[in-house]
Amino acid sequence: MIFGQGAIRCHEYVFPEMEAARENNLKAFDKLLFGHIGFSINRGVRALTLGLSGSALARSPMPGPMAPYFKQLERFSAALAFTSDVTMGVLGGELKRRERLSARLGDVLSQLYIGCAVIKYFVDNGQKAEELDHARWALDQCLFEIGKAFDGFLDNFPVRPVAAMLRFAVFPLGNRYRPVSDRLNATLADELMEPSALRDRLTSLVFTGGGAQDPIGRIEQAFDLLQKAEMPYLKFYKALTKNELMGADTASRLQDAVARGLLSAAEADCVAEYDRARYDVILTDDFDAGYIKGDHRAESEPAFSGDRARVA
Repeated sequence: MIFGQGAIRCHEYVFPEMEAARENNLKAFDKLLFGHIGFSINRGVRALTLGLSGSALARSPMPGPMAPYFKQLERFSAALAFTSDVTMGVLGGELKRRERLSARLGDVLSQLYIGCAVIKYFVDNGQKAEELDHARWALDQCLFEIGKAFDGFLDNFPVRPVAAMLRFAVFPLGNRYRPVSDRLNATLADELMEPSALRDRLTSLVFTGGGAQDPIGRIEQAFDLLQKAEMPYLKFYKALTKNELMGADTASRLQDAVARGLLSAAEADCVAEYDRARYDVILTDDFDAGYIKGDHRAESEPAFSGDRARVA
């Protein structure tokens, strides 16, 4: 649906050609047909040229960190236009019945739309430095998904000589797009673990005010407590891993840490409060054997009426 109907209704030539044919207007049809052929050749040459140059010859409406992504999206826009025209010309109405093929072209179109939306959001919001890594992550993921969709389309195109020609136009130097790196994933994860305006913007539509009765509320409470307890907790955890503290549980070990002068009484209380919250949010629900087998007679009881499974 994304690709099939849009390819007809939004194309510069396809729908007008159909209308001219329906009205038996041969002069208008010929003019549109030759214009369509010229357009397709232009897009094919452009896709090949931009592919060979690594999108260096593409245009960007502005300088800055988004410029390379503008160019990559322009390259794939040309590639999609050329691939679509050739596909419709070769397969015709058969394309609608080959839903996996048309869906992959729809995936390319969707990722181009998402990429443009990411760039627009980043630019319209002042190109904040703290949002750059997130914009790059989203755009790198878009480009990878586009490459994967094109690969799947070309691998399964039924007319193999045409598939080879299309692959040369789309990926003249091969598909070099890879998933987002582990390093960038780790960087973003670290950024989201710190209080910031960026984190607030990303979670602005997430309900976090449920308090202790709400799963997300409990996580947020633990996160807030961590901001106060992080330094003393790290001192406590370091001593714990070195077997420097006596005691069989957290409370007795904290008492020992205070006695040894590793933590103050206030720091120990802060660590204890955070540790209780931390432990609570990693617990999972516990169901008895009867419930798992389908005996739901106690379903009206609170979900946490029994002990929750202790999973560390």
